[in-house]
Amino acid sequence: MIIAIDIGTSNTRVATKNEGIIIDEPSVITYDTYTDSIIAVGKDAYKTIGKTPERVKAAFPIADGAVTALELVESMVRIFIGRVGKKKISMPKVITAVPGGITEVEKRAIVNAISSYGVRTVYLIESPKAAAIGAGLDILEGQGKLVADLGGGTADIAVLSLGGVSAGISVKKAGNDMDNNIVKYMKNKYHLSIGKQMAEKCKKSIGTVKMIGPDDTFVMKGRDFTRGLPKAVEVKKSELMPIYRKTMLEIIRGIVDVLENTPPELNGDLIKNGIVFTGGLSQIEGLKELVSDYIRNLKIKIAENPSDCVIKGIIGSAEYIKKVEKKTGHEINPLLAAY
Repeated sequence: MIIAIDIGTSNTRVATKNEGIIIDEPSVITYDTYTDSIIAVGKDAYKTIGKTPERVKAAFPIADGAVTALELVESMVRIFIGRVGKKKISMPKVITAVPGGITEVEKRAIVNAISSYGVRTVYLIESPKAAAIGAGLDILEGQGKLVADLGGGTADIAVLSLGGVSAGISVKKAGNDMDNNIVKYMKNKYHLSIGKQMAEKCKKSIGTVKMIGPDDTFVMKGRDFTRGLPKAVEVKKSELMPIYRKTMLEIIRGIVDVLENTPPELNGDLIKNGIVFTGGLSQIEGLKELVSDYIRNLKIKIAENPSDCVIKGIIGSAEYIKKVEKKTGHEINPLLAAY
């Protein structure tokens, strides 16, 4: 059996070719600090953030696409894979996506986390490749394709051609950076202490990087840290826009850097094919309009169901496993390696 896993900074998705996406839950795990026993994972753990007693901790064991707490990731992956079937899966093969430019040490940490379940082989594919496949792009042909996968912890940007990355970068700022900056803003301006969940709800409700439509409002609920009492503050979309835009401009600078390092022969292809955005953050309001202000010569497209592109691409890359196992060497293969 082949299982596809996308262990993201914010969400983890698990899928199989026959059943499609089976699990799509937050990459959160709650554990007892006294006994190290696991209490909850995924959506059940996410509900406990900021509400746990002293001995219980809720943690995101993935940061900026890298493993920061190996044992917790191992436990989380083991539980998620265990949910794929009613019976324990015997020695499955697993394909997972990794950020572009990942180091060998970071690769090994992810492989070790997945291998703890007892998988037969772990195959790796870079996130922008998986995102492109999931968006319906043919990355094996000689034409250059520019893909920007905007997630929670990273924005992976790459020009793809002949199954490989001609130029790419992984920007360590994306959706989570926006949430963190909103938390800081509310604390500094309104003396209001809010949690990550509240900041994320605000982003999904009125987040914008360029004003389009009415200036909607959102009620932030938290604690007045000067008095220690509950407090609610209504904020406008236009007020928070510069905060969201700051992160997005970092990502746009990353896109420009990739374009500057793209081989000249591929520039014509990019003018024809444009930029394809995938990932949950690509759904934020004003993205296409803001990018067009800075990158005028390229068409901009947001993939259909952008949040699912990477996991769908991982599933789609399963057809290349046999080429890796045969080790033919002369065939184009988007998979990085097998462990």
